[in-house]
Amino acid sequence: MEIRLLQKEDAESYQNIRLEGLKNHPFYFAASYEEEKAQSAEKYKERFNNPINSFTFAAFLEGELTGVVTLIRRKIHKLSH
Repeated sequence: MEIRLLQKEDAESYQNIRLEGLKNHPFYFAASYEEEKAQSAEKYKERFNNPINSFTFAAFLEGELTGVVTLIRRKIHKLSH
């Protein structure tokens, strides 16, 4: 298993696994499947290319994206550490 920060080249795979999660387990997400399916992979390419306040890590098993987690740096002073 490989765990690494996602790059812009991973945007489409990320979008696919995100949509699958939103569709099958909507209660775990703030966004909805309907909102996210209208988004393009470009949104994620841009985010992964310039990670300033959010970082998305992924687990790959035999080259296939199998899980993701996004860490978001909060802007409020008490939570910015």
